[in-house]
Amino acid sequence: MTSSIKVVWGLSVIVSAGAAVAGAARLAEGDPAGAADDAGASLAAENAVIDRAVEETPLERYTEDAAELVVALRSLMQRGLEEVKAARDEKDAVRLTCVNEPVATMKGVLRVGEDANASLLEALSLQNAAEARREFRKLKTSQRRMAALLRDAQSCVGALSSESTSAIELSVDESLVGSDPYYGNPNFFFDPQNAVAEGETNKLGQNDDLTVRPPPASGVS
Repeated sequence: MTSSIKVVWGLSVIVSAGAAVAGAARLAEGDPAGAADDAGASLAAENAVIDRAVEETPLERYTEDAAELVVALRSLMQRGLEEVKAARDEKDAVRLTCVNEPVATMKGVLRVGEDANASLLEALSLQNAAEARREFRKLKTSQRRMAALLRDAQSCVGALSSESTSAIELSVDESLVGSDPYYGNPNFFFDPQNAVAEGETNKLGQNDDLTVRPPPASGVS
């Protein structure tokens, strides 16, 4: 029975990977609706595999398998917390903010899984097979969700990784520069301090026509 479940789970990984690649391709082609359909199909395939695994697992195996799932959930949680610690030790606010979000969700998923394990044991003690299967399914789903959240946390990049390393190089077309006689000559620009005043400055304010012009652009008069 165990080997058949592993085969089914492997098939789920193949189906999910294929749907994910197809969804990414559709999204890149500008078809978000198609990408969403592929993501929904992938999730439906994974749920179908979980349902099949739950149904094929004998009730007498639930206690042992559930205990292993709880251990796996706690291990995933520990790895998520290690990602947070690494980002904090690096003093990288960008990465820390990114990692905190999925890890915070992982804490909630872990609680759901642990509660499902307790409810499973209670259902088994009452010989309630239907309820036991529901709680066992919660555990399987929690494990899948935790693994996905850990991948999200591990894919976070920090400020240094997100910095651009591109460079801009400027060049001057010498043929264009040569056609400008004033290129490189600061005397071309008007400086009020060097302005030349013409007229009777002694009569300023008494209807005198005072003309102010910039100095010649070149030394040639």
